[in-house]
Amino acid sequence: MVDDRFVPPWFQAAKGWQLGLAGGVGVVVLGPENIGFWHWNLAAGVVFALLWLAPVRTWPWIALGAGAIGWLHVSWIDPPKMDASAARFLQGRSLSTVEEVWLSFIGTWAAWLLCLLPVYWLRRRVTSADALLSMQGTAVLHLAALLAALLMMSTSLLFVLSEGFVADTRRGVIVDAVAITSLDAPLLLGTFAIKSALGYFLGIMLVAPVLFWVAHARFRAQSGPLVGDALRWLAPAGLGFIVLTQAFPGTKLAELLRLLLLAAVIVFAVRHGWRGAAMSVLVVSLALAVEDHLGGAPESPIWLQTFVALAGAMALMFGVTVDQLRERGKELDSARVGEQRAREELADAAGRVVRAQEEERRRLAADLHDEVGQNLTALHTFLKLAEPELTSVPQRAFAQELRHVGSDMRRALREVLEGLHPTALSELGLVRALGDGALRHRVEGAGLGFVLHVRGPSALYAALDDAVRVSAYRIAQEAVNNALRHADAKRITVHLRVGWRAGDVLLALRVQDDGGGLSSDAPSGNGRRGMRDRALMLRGEVKVRARCTGGTQVHALLRQRGG
Repeated sequence: MVDDRFVPPWFQAAKGWQLGLAGGVGVVVLGPENIGFWHWNLAAGVVFALLWLAPVRTWPWIALGAGAIGWLHVSWIDPPKMDASAARFLQGRSLSTVEEVWLSFIGTWAAWLLCLLPVYWLRRRVTSADALLSMQGTAVLHLAALLAALLMMSTSLLFVLSEGFVADTRRGVIVDAVAITSLDAPLLLGTFAIKSALGYFLGIMLVAPVLFWVAHARFRAQSGPLVGDALRWLAPAGLGFIVLTQAFPGTKLAELLRLLLLAAVIVFAVRHGWRGAAMSVLVVSLALAVEDHLGGAPESPIWLQTFVALAGAMALMFGVTVDQLRERGKELDSARVGEQRAREELADAAGRVVRAQEEERRRLAADLHDEVGQNLTALHTFLKLAEPELTSVPQRAFAQELRHVGSDMRRALREVLEGLHPTALSELGLVRALGDGALRHRVEGAGLGFVLHVRGPSALYAALDDAVRVSAYRIAQEAVNNALRHADAKRITVHLRVGWRAGDVLLALRVQDDGGGLSSDAPSGNGRRGMRDRALMLRGEVKVRARCTGGTQVHALLRQRGG
């Protein structure tokens, strides 16, 4: 079954008789008799597009309306005119009632009834506007148009076989009638069939995309820039083509200008997608039609029809592809924005976790210092005061041993407190904690040189929050510990730099040594993973690599949201 989800609101609200009347008027106004030639049959395009876009319940109205009004027009209102070559075939000819009905049916009714078959198949395969605007949907539209053109061409072929002659239409007059004989029948009928099929196909592909575009509000709403570009560029190009082909008829320049029109179609398809392709092909067809009417077109209309058919089909497919690529690009941009937002939210959450951890570690360090540290100090003082009161040597030795144990416990407590929260960071700040604190003393105590280079305004260093300062200090601490344990270095250099970028405060830390360098098979231990985790939680990164001059370099980049 065919559903009507594809049908635009305009057509959903229309009555069957209204669409039938529109189809009949389209057949009369845009038929070859008024257009002037058969190169493209716009009447076929109108009927095909109306059937394609209308609800199924209105299809009989459209087919019968197009046939009935077309029959009344050619039979009674305005019968076709013909020159002497065509009139001689009808002189003295009388038709029976059956013959008249047959010619009327295949001449004005059969094509529209047969058009229902490819439209039905198209609606079954393409059930939405979005499905049409894809490579597969556009290919199905082309195939349906080709099938409809072949079916309608078969009715025209039956008509000329019944009439016994093949003719052309020029400016509303049937001209150049040639009898179908046994000798030239294959050539005449073959040429007529190709020309007729291409005319039907071009009529469909010129009208159907434009009517589809106009019938959908969301496509109409985006048409302003396209119409403006068409008036600025396409219209002058078409006018220039007509002027030049009339000034230099039958020359190589005219052929070159037709190829340049194809280039204009491709450019418009690139710029405006499938709607640009539909608009440009319509304008190019209009320019070629004017050239034909003025007598400047090629002698063989089949060449002209093939040119427009290939240009239109390729441009429409190309335009749909361009639109799809643009949509994919927008989706990727949206995904990137969403990903960036998610990363920022995750980094903010991780930063809050780091700050909460550091605050808890600070509180725990303060509690240990105030409670355990003071008690150990008091114990050490009491033992020292009580030692003179002890008379025996074993008692004094025991007291001294307790004092040593207390000193070891105080030293261990200081290390624990330093691990929980470096006191130098709170007392001295990041720069002096690295340059004058325990880290420098440990390096120099191990017999290595220590150098600190600092760049950036001091106000930015002071504005760094605890999470950034502690993370930078911990990364530097881990890098220095690795150098002391594994590098066999003589000097360790620390570089600090702070600055603004994209509204964020960026802190760059680089720790390098002049030791043996990083082994290619060195495992990534917990320390290196810890450095990377700290940096990632602050939307930063850590890179560890060997220096080309020898030694190892740890580079960390940490971010703090501005404001």
